[in-house]
Amino acid sequence: MEHEPGKNIFLTTDDGSLGVAGNVLTVLENLDFNDQIIIYACGPKPMLKAIQHFAAKNSVKAQLSVESYMGCGLGLCQGCVIERQNEQMKKHSYHEKYTLVCMDGPVYWSNEVCFG
Repeated sequence: MEHEPGKNIFLTTDDGSLGVAGNVLTVLENLDFNDQIIIYACGPKPMLKAIQHFAAKNSVKAQLSVESYMGCGLGLCQGCVIERQNEQMKKHSYHEKYTLVCMDGPVYWSNEVCFG
């Protein structure tokens, strides 16, 4: 993937060695959004949480690729759980409250998961 602002493809690095210097919010805060824009992001959870907040605040769709240790890759060890944003949860149910990154992810819509 290349940094191509003319095609609305932006890469950011802390030092500016590739794309824009700064973090992803540096670019996002200067863009005009419409219904066709979708943010795709991967990285550490604090960054994904910031993008999640930005997407909600600006009514923008975002897909977030979550990083997690996956002990077995089959969902058996339960080592890669992440909390769901589940408004319809009727009772405390493990399967309604959490999702397994190895089985259900690692890519989620920004309104599907919580980053604490």
